[in-house]
Amino acid sequence: MALLGELTLAFCCCSAAASDALSLDQDPQQLSLELEVNRAIERGTLWLREHQNGDEGWAGQEAEHEGGMTALVTYTLLKSGVDPSTQDLQDAFVALDTVEPSSTYARAVFLLMAEASRDFPRWRSKAEKAARGLIQDQKDGVWAYPWGHPDLSNVQFALLGLRAAQAMGVEVPEETLTSCAEAFFAYQSPDGGFSYHEHGPPTGGMTAASLASLSILDEFAEEHRALKKTLAKHKKDRAKAETWLDKQLRMDANPMRGERYTLAWHYPYLWAVERYGTITSTKKIGKLDWYREGARWLVDHQLPDGNWPHTGFDDTCFAILFLRRATFSLGHDVGQDEAWSDEELRLRQPVRPEPGTPLRVEWLVAGPYPAEQDEDPISLDPFRFRSLKLREGAKSGEHRWKLVRFDEQQDWADLDELKPGDRCLWALGTHLTVHEDAARQTRLWITAEDGWRVLINGKEVERALKVASPIREESSVLLELEPGTHSLLILIEDLSGAAPFAARWTREDGQRLRTDHFLMRTDPED
Repeated sequence: MALLGELTLAFCCCSAAASDALSLDQDPQQLSLELEVNRAIERGTLWLREHQNGDEGWAGQEAEHEGGMTALVTYTLLKSGVDPSTQDLQDAFVALDTVEPSSTYARAVFLLMAEASRDFPRWRSKAEKAARGLIQDQKDGVWAYPWGHPDLSNVQFALLGLRAAQAMGVEVPEETLTSCAEAFFAYQSPDGGFSYHEHGPPTGGMTAASLASLSILDEFAEEHRALKKTLAKHKKDRAKAETWLDKQLRMDANPMRGERYTLAWHYPYLWAVERYGTITSTKKIGKLDWYREGARWLVDHQLPDGNWPHTGFDDTCFAILFLRRATFSLGHDVGQDEAWSDEELRLRQPVRPEPGTPLRVEWLVAGPYPAEQDEDPISLDPFRFRSLKLREGAKSGEHRWKLVRFDEQQDWADLDELKPGDRCLWALGTHLTVHEDAARQTRLWITAEDGWRVLINGKEVERALKVASPIREESSVLLELEPGTHSLLILIEDLSGAAPFAARWTREDGQRLRTDHFLMRTDPED
């Protein structure tokens, strides 16, 4: 597919992008990031286009959200500056001609796509029908899929869709908007953050999405006095949400309360931050330059093929939609003159374990240690572990160490299969002997769903306070170990459901360790 040269990255795809574009006399490091962003957008859009199934578009949950994925990818390509006249987009338009979106998500992204195409006559009739569907499916001020319980994710998409509909000249009733503003704050927690469901835990993704949604309602309120009055009543509530996000924002994970975070829904979270920052022309959230930090993270985590990790097309779309805010051009095609070589792309990738690196399957295991109702399992007193004898049969609080060998054919073991329990902590230990000639720095890779802590010789060296994250090997700890024998203790938190665990060691660069330099064993005297 001859795509290079077709892609023109739009210098002014939105007003915020234009205002953030960099000039040639700016800091070279800053300019370098903008060039990397351009390359990332180009490579991402090329990957999406290469995976198009002709005039059938892009598949994804078609039974529930017919045409939704095709509309989302098409919207992303249009927003990235791909010319609507290209064959890829013409095929996508044909695919969208043949479907009738019926879910909240599918209707909303269809409206976003139609507005971005600027071809209002073509989409007018279908856009009016999609908008009517959203308006009719609203219940008690909010939206569900429309099946199931309502949630703020559906609400944010419905408002995005209605905003696009209004831009195309479709009238949106004031009652629809005012009832949404009235119902919105039922999803706000006392500390200011917003949650997916009523009374759920607040997250950065839902808080950023909610603030962006409220900003959309502000836009509508310019023409609706009743809506403006309703929003004014919640001025203090919105300020609490802004304060919550100011304190919690981070771009490498989706923040929750306190120091907790989750790696789930990370790319939608980034897009939510982008929408909030762009709609409100906010350069910094708290003390964080949200765009530069997020762009740096995304550029560093793009895969060699041009997509971003995780399955499906949606996360790659969300990544591109975040990045395109600062689409920047030097007046020539970056894809032709500034293309990265395969070696440069390889060097840009995050460190990953060398394929075939074995998991450590033999461990001393103790637990589970239950937490009290008001106690955080990950914060159980570490001193109870520091003076323990790490040896099979030795006591470990109310438990004894047991030698366990996990199935080496499995990507991870479920500690719940040893003994079921929730809101508890598991301890896994081994000994590591480092040879005199070994490199001092090694990397420990951990797979876990909830929080974890790593202790070397009784001293904590790293912890992760994540919650209900995807079960993937996304965490590593860089350790510097002197020659000799060290005790390693990994504490795995289980908040609910399964208690997944896996671990392996590599060199600092992800390559396999030499077994004659590093020896792992459960008995220090073997």
